[in-house]
Amino acid sequence: MAQRVLIIGAGALGTALAKVIPKEHAEIAWWDVDETKCPGGRQPLEALVPSANVIFLCVPSWAIRAALAPISALVVPTTAVVSLAKGLESPTAKTMFEVCTEVLPPNQPVAVMGGAMLASEIGSGLPGMAVLASPNDAVAADLIALLRGSALQLSWVSDARSVAIAGVLKNIYAIVLGIGDGLGLGSNTRGWLFAQAVREMLEIGKIMQADQQVLLSVAGIGDLVATGLSANSKNHTAGTELATAGRTSIACEGIASFPSVLQVIGVRPNLRLFNALEAILIRGQNVRIVIQDLIYQKA
Repeated sequence: MAQRVLIIGAGALGTALAKVIPKEHAEIAWWDVDETKCPGGRQPLEALVPSANVIFLCVPSWAIRAALAPISALVVPTTAVVSLAKGLESPTAKTMFEVCTEVLPPNQPVAVMGGAMLASEIGSGLPGMAVLASPNDAVAADLIALLRGSALQLSWVSDARSVAIAGVLKNIYAIVLGIGDGLGLGSNTRGWLFAQAVREMLEIGKIMQADQQVLLSVAGIGDLVATGLSANSKNHTAGTELATAGRTSIACEGIASFPSVLQVIGVRPNLRLFNALEAILIRGQNVRIVIQDLIYQKA
């Protein structure tokens, strides 16, 4: 029997997700604040939410709480709610899993998805690899079955908080890799930046009590490779714009989440890339000077 799937957010990721869900597995409905983006028109949430078996939240982290508010009063207890956002809420510094469980009714099945799933690639039929994280293994099994046979391959872990943190950190360090590319520093420097980024992600993960193996999985380091080196990544592109123009207008999860991570971990001298981003994003220092001082160990 086909599942009734509701996708909240008809942007690039929501559109790509709809393309990969096998049509024999699901009947897909859409909702977006911009009703012109919804294929076939937009029905009211009152009609869509109560009938949905699965709700995918394909909106950025800063919009999750607002998106959840009307859903919370309408959702039925058995509906799985899955967040694909990879950010921390500001100013609470809560993960998307924590925001979902806080806003939705008690015991509502909640999951998060993280991993290497660039919308431009999975939407064109190329493979994507993601980690589905939920403490409810039955819910996870149903969601994996929903996507079985598609271009998006899912694995499951129960530690949703660690998967959420992995996505946050890879977005932050994808900005650094974009800065390196934007400055034209070459492959040698890219390799050093990547190695340093991995070390710092693991260190911050310890501070934030995230599982190290999750950080080393496709939800963390694997996604850093995919998005930190891709011109199709908003975080990487924001980094290149910072390098070339000294500013960026791109709304990306890495920049949005950075102050919250800084709030949680504070200033730590051994996190050299993180501190460089703090100088650039928070104190507005010159990007080229900050990175050159970083590379030549002047700071």
